[in-house]
Amino acid sequence: MSDVLAEVIEIFEVSIANPSVGDVSGVTKSKVYLYDALIASQSEYSLDNLLYVVKESRTTFDVGIRRSGDISQAGSVVLRSTDVDAIAPTDFSSINKVVHFAPNEIEKTESLTVVNDKLLEVSEVFQLSLSEPTAGVLGVIAMATVTIKDDDYCFSLVNRFHPVQEENTPLQIAVIKMGHLGDASTVVGFRSDPETADESIDYTGTLAPLDFPTDVSVMYSSGINIISDNENENPETFTVTLIANDPERVCEPSVATITIERKCQCSYSSLALARPS
Repeated sequence: MSDVLAEVIEIFEVSIANPSVGDVSGVTKSKVYLYDALIASQSEYSLDNLLYVVKESRTTFDVGIRRSGDISQAGSVVLRSTDVDAIAPTDFSSINKVVHFAPNEIEKTESLTVVNDKLLEVSEVFQLSLSEPTAGVLGVIAMATVTIKDDDYCFSLVNRFHPVQEENTPLQIAVIKMGHLGDASTVVGFRSDPETADESIDYTGTLAPLDFPTDVSVMYSSGINIISDNENENPETFTVTLIANDPERVCEPSVATITIERKCQCSYSSLALARPS
C-alpha cells in the first residue's frame, strides 16, 4: 500500500501454518521488506554534520548540504538558523536561505559568520535546520547544533595598589592572563609614570616585558628598584601601566599605583614609673 510518506525500510513476516490437508515442512516463514519508492525516486537533503564546533576567532566556517538518491532533477532546500543562547547578530550572522541544486549536483557549501567580540564568555550555541525541500525529502541530518567556543583572552595586573618600603629593593609586579590560554606565546610590556615620586631619585629602571607561554596564566616582572634616600618624607607615588601590541588584549586593572613608604627607623626608650609609697 502506498501511504505517500517518505519512510525508512519497513519489514513484516509471512508464515505458513495449520494446513487443511497434509503437513507443513521446509521453509515456513519469510520476511518481506518494503522499500519506500518516494525515497528511491527523489532526492534526500542532509547536513554534513550533526555538530559544528567553531572557535570565535575563526570568524567563518563552512556548512555542507548534501543530496542523495535521484539527483537527476533540479531541487532546493531552505537552510535556516535559530538562536539558542548565541544571539544573532551579536554572536553570529543569521541565515535563512534557499539553497538551489542543479541536476546531478550533489553538494553545496554555505559559509557562516561568527562574531569575534573579544569578550571573555562561556561557549554559546545556535541551531541550523533544513526545511521546505523541493523535488526531494529531508534526510537523516536535517538539524544540527553549532557551538561557538570562546578563545578570547586578556591580561591584567593583579593589584591596583602596591605599597613598597623604601629600602633599595626591586619591585615585582604580577600579571594574570584571563580566558583562553592561547595557541601561541604573547608578549606584554609596561610603562611607568611619576606622580609625586621622582624617577631616578626615588626609583630607577624599567619593568621587563613578559613573554607568556601558552600554558602559563600568572607571571611576575621586575626591573624597577626603589631607592632609599634616608630622608624623613611623606609617602610618594608613581604608576605602572600594562601595555600590549593589541590594546584589546589588556583588561582592567591595567594601571597600578606604587606607593613608596619610608622605612620606619624608630628608637624606643623605656620610662620608669616610681611606685607610690
